[in-house]
Amino acid sequence: MQQHLIQRVDKVESESFVTLYGAAPSHGAGWVTEDDVTAVWSAHDDDPSFSCVLNLARSPHPERTLQQLEEALRNEGATVFGVDTHPDLEHWARDERLRQLGFEPDCEECIWALDMTAGNAPGMVNEEVHIRLAGPDDREAFTRTLNTGWGLPEQAARGQVFAAGIGLDNWYQYLAYVDGKLAGIAVLFIHDNVADCFLSATLPEFRGQGIQTALIERRLADGLDAGCDVATSQTVVHNASPRNMARRGFQPLYQRWIYGKKLR
Repeated sequence: MQQHLIQRVDKVESESFVTLYGAAPSHGAGWVTEDDVTAVWSAHDDDPSFSCVLNLARSPHPERTLQQLEEALRNEGATVFGVDTHPDLEHWARDERLRQLGFEPDCEECIWALDMTAGNAPGMVNEEVHIRLAGPDDREAFTRTLNTGWGLPEQAARGQVFAAGIGLDNWYQYLAYVDGKLAGIAVLFIHDNVADCFLSATLPEFRGQGIQTALIERRLADGLDAGCDVATSQTVVHNASPRNMARRGFQPLYQRWIYGKKLR
């Protein structure tokens, strides 16, 4: 059961990156497949979590596949290439091997899952936070808020790429307001009845006011309405996000390290 759940969560993560990056070539994003393994790149983003291999465990020759994908990303202008220590790569993706291949540890992530059939109905609504779905006219505001919340320049590529997903099938982008002021954003992607609470950001001046809790509840509600039986999320280990997930009832599914290699 645990392995089947991991496979479903892996699949929604892969589908989310491929559909999103496929819609953002004008922002330097894309994807490529070698040996049935997919890598994505965001050429103007230097975080290896956003230019990475997605399902390396499918390859019978991980090192060869990794080298082929690295070359492809380098040719596409990516600045960095990431690989993670997925449980299916436990005996291959060891620290010593990855360092020998030129990769360095970047951050540790936790993958979370929530059984939405086990009485985990959305909680109480925070009436001080007004949330609405973003539309095409909101791309600029969405971009600015995402980037600022992540400590990036207002027009950084990350916000541009995720704003390109507004209007795509199975993608939901949210704007959260407090007292009529835009305070935060969040993203939901749905695939195979899995609701992926993909990414969120809160503007610094609005932190500690329950913005992210409200955005989690809204995404879970929309996931339930869409027929999802599982919700998932990916968080780094050392910030407030794990506490938000655990408080809402998400359970750790597994942890992984993201390793990165600079390509230029």
